Amino acid sequence: MAKVEIYIKQFCPYCTRAMKLLAAKGVSPETFDVTMGGAKKAEMVERSGGRMTMPQVFIDGKHIGGSDDLAALDAIAAVDVPSAVVARDANAAAVRWVVGLLPGASPRRRAR
Repeated sequence: MAKVEIYIKQFCPYCTRAMKLLAAKGVSPETFDVTMGGAKKAEMVERSGGRMTMPQVFIDGKHIGGSDDLAALDAIAAVDVPSAVVARDANAAAVRWVVGLLPGASPRRRAR
């Protein structure tokens, strides 16, 4: 199974949403609580290319993005989340487009 890592903070509804999606897929991610900042938050910012929002999700070391990105990948791939890494790499523009169409999602993702 793919290695899934997620950086979260307490009381974050987006973190809860991402964790529920992963749990529904039977994935137990390695979780890093960066509520108080510190070295792990600095690591997250570096690994995510400067992103400061929560959560930040990585699958097999590849940056997926946040909760909206994870949900969009799941919707596009219609398969287990780890398999969606391929869809993200192949269809980055489509992922950004779909994020804007998902119910309750906000298209706040920066263009790469």
